Amino acid sequence: MLVDPSLNVKGSLFNADLPFELSAVQKQASEWILRYGFDHSLLVDAVCGAGKTEMMVPFVEAALQKGLKVGWMIARRQVVIQLKERLQTIFPEMKVIGVCQGYTTDLVGDLVLCTAHQLYRFPNYFDVLIIDEPDAFPYVNNPLLEGLAKASCHGHFIYLTATPTPDLLSTVDKTITVHRRPHFRDLVVPEVRYMPGWLMRFWLAFLIRKQPGPWLIFVPSIRLAQQLARFLNCDVITSKTENSERIIQRFSNQLSQTLVSTTILERGVTFDEVSVVVFMASSSTFTDAALIQMNGRVGRSFNREKGVCYFLCDRKSIIVDQTIAKIVGHNQAVSYVSEN
Repeated sequence: MLVDPSLNVKGSLFNADLPFELSAVQKQASEWILRYGFDHSLLVDAVCGAGKTEMMVPFVEAALQKGLKVGWMIARRQVVIQLKERLQTIFPEMKVIGVCQGYTTDLVGDLVLCTAHQLYRFPNYFDVLIIDEPDAFPYVNNPLLEGLAKASCHGHFIYLTATPTPDLLSTVDKTITVHRRPHFRDLVVPEVRYMPGWLMRFWLAFLIRKQPGPWLIFVPSIRLAQQLARFLNCDVITSKTENSERIIQRFSNQLSQTLVSTTILERGVTFDEVSVVVFMASSSTFTDAALIQMNGRVGRSFNREKGVCYFLCDRKSIIVDQTIAKIVGHNQAVSYVSEN
């Protein structure tokens, strides 16, 4: 089923109901998004936990009041479902729809969220398309999905990510960079531990027993995820997990204290006061973008600072060193927000 691009949308005075006031940095970034987003291809390069969704709310509000059709493309199905709930709460009078596997019967709404694969249902439909995490799998380096995005939008694109690729940086008209989270604390800098691979699981088991969770453990492969989950006697999330939504909800509600995951949970999810361990962080499977995103799950709570991040390595890694240098660079930035 495809949506007719000639479908008219009347401007509506939807009022956003944010659960908190935007910080000074978020307000400045939001003002720049409003200034440039209607006429330029725009990149919002904001650190993990900066509140990219909340910074986009005034723009979405203004775009819908102008009668524009707004789409929000998200790389992964779980995040579509989670973000739909958040935005429906922020815009209680608006019809927010999420289009992804298992949710494809309702395609018409005031705001459309969807995975990249579902964009074919909206040919030449959107006036503005927000692309969340364009550097994430499966969208990044995928000409088919990039083509679907271009075919679905006859207007401008706004890209949101904490880890933009060099290609993306070179193609947009404007970039807004946000170096700080709303609570203004420094990003958590990972602690690197070097040890033989066989020792890591015992070190990790001792750490979990010594320091209460919640603990989110990232691993580089599905096989290792399953093995480590059995060793730790905990839940596991991979692309092959069938009951992933229930497992994520259990962990989010702190009904389970340890969760092993592949990179499938590196982006787009928030768990209160979580700590992170990247198991075999020196693996060639992990890029610096992936490591930055995993570390970015930590320290997001606004109320108090809690959570640590460990990178467990069996050897020195240039990627690990580059990751830490980038995180430290954000912490040392003179300006909290800038545009160029």
